[in-house]
Amino acid sequence: MQVVRLKVDDVINLDELINKIQSIYGDKQVELIVSGSYNSDTTPNLAYMLRTADEFLTISHNNLTYIPNLVNAAFACEIFLKYINYCKHKNYKNGHNLQTLYKKAVNSNALDEQAFLKILSNQIADSGKSDDDKASIFEYVRNDREHAKEILNDVLDRHGTVFEDWRYGFEGKCEEMKSFDRFFFSFAKALREYCKLIDEYEIYLLT
Repeated sequence: MQVVRLKVDDVINLDELINKIQSIYGDKQVELIVSGSYNSDTTPNLAYMLRTADEFLTISHNNLTYIPNLVNAAFACEIFLKYINYCKHKNYKNGHNLQTLYKKAVNSNALDEQAFLKILSNQIADSGKSDDDKASIFEYVRNDREHAKEILNDVLDRHGTVFEDWRYGFEGKCEEMKSFDRFFFSFAKALREYCKLIDEYEIYLLT
């Protein structure tokens, strides 16, 4: 039997991919090689994911430090986004880049962006007034989803690697982020709130 070897960079919906392969190659034996950031061997403990993300977010609120706060909050965001993606598609995406993880969640319909932007707007509004430019602008346009989306994309484009950059900030990788502290921490809290909307949330939280 002829063996067809296919290499793909990522898998969003495995069932759809299998159906597409069958429609093209019929009964031929197909060997699927997944490269890139998809790890088919990882089956995360979702209850522990939630606990880990929540605890890292909790300890990020520390008036005595700054750098660890950003690193911990960014790591919490990363885990929440991986949780959202996994609950929808049952595949685990490696990596720390928040923009990549967020776009995957949106583009694969794991995350309802309009619903999330509403949650994020409310989180920013509840956090109180500050001199945080990004948060203030976002609060001003919170009823205008397109502008809110643009601001969020801008932040993630510029600072999606905050977890890696600020762990090694002394190497000169980091960019000053104090201009939108409130926005960034509100993003982490909003992701936590969004996770609560997922059907599996209560089940895995109590596992």
